[in-house]
Amino acid sequence: MSVHRLLARRKTRPAPTGPVGPTFEFSVMPGGNDSRNLTKNESYDLGVGALGRDMGGRIKFFSSTNIAIAVTNRTVDTSHSTEPYPIYCFKTFTTAQINAFLGTLDHACALTYEHEYYAFTQPEWDAYNAAYASLKALRDAHANGHYVELQAMSSMSQMRKNPGWFAAADATNFDSWGADTYNAKAGTPYTAQQCFDDQYAAWQTMKARDNPNLKWRVAEYGLSRLVAGGGALWTGPERVAWIDGHISYARGLGLSSIGYWAADNSKPDELIKDWSIDKGTAADVYTAAYMAGMLTSYPVIVP
Repeated sequence: MSVHRLLARRKTRPAPTGPVGPTFEFSVMPGGNDSRNLTKNESYDLGVGALGRDMGGRIKFFSSTNIAIAVTNRTVDTSHSTEPYPIYCFKTFTTAQINAFLGTLDHACALTYEHEYYAFTQPEWDAYNAAYASLKALRDAHANGHYVELQAMSSMSQMRKNPGWFAAADATNFDSWGADTYNAKAGTPYTAQQCFDDQYAAWQTMKARDNPNLKWRVAEYGLSRLVAGGGALWTGPERVAWIDGHISYARGLGLSSIGYWAADNSKPDELIKDWSIDKGTAADVYTAAYMAGMLTSYPVIVP
């Protein structure tokens, strides 16, 4: 379906819940690993076409190695994206690499080491915390360090397998924290409490113990288009009710930002992992219109 036909079918968006204000940020992210074999620019263009506007900001750009690859994934592979406040995610770094990145940095951004990190032993968390301490020291010592937010990210799916390790992260070493949160669950989705209460508790612990200024950010959130693994699709109002209920609950607890992951990550044996909003059904149009309204009401704040 063309972008023009999709926009022509857009319904009036539901009003976002709660007061409009500067203390909450909403964004949408294209999936660079979309199962439809899209390029990153194609995935981005589909999302923008569904929304009828840009994605707001705070989009993740990934590298399985160093930060330079994450930057290339933004500037080359996803060159259509011009949103502010990119989040550069990487798994390895050296002092020279971070200093080279900082040396040419001219925009606000977030850095994430080991995106969706979760471990089941303290020594593993100790190594993770030491890496963030090194990153913080490099950031704080550099003239361009003021551009950088250090944003740690964990994983709700891993926590559900072996709970209790969120607060093993040492928040003296970063500025914000949260866990990527998905509803890959057949039948009734996870409740808002199941999604966010464990995160809230860990955030409160880390604030009290490590960093009173720590912000809680959920960088990735998604709710399936499907009611069950191989079954019916949600209607637009049904899906939006779940999404808005989750977001409103977390906002009430003090969440600073959330990013919706708008990709189809389904597999033949995991059809439910389709978080997309761009396939042109009436439900997709309704959901995208809701998100466009949220983007307008809760823009990304660039310091």
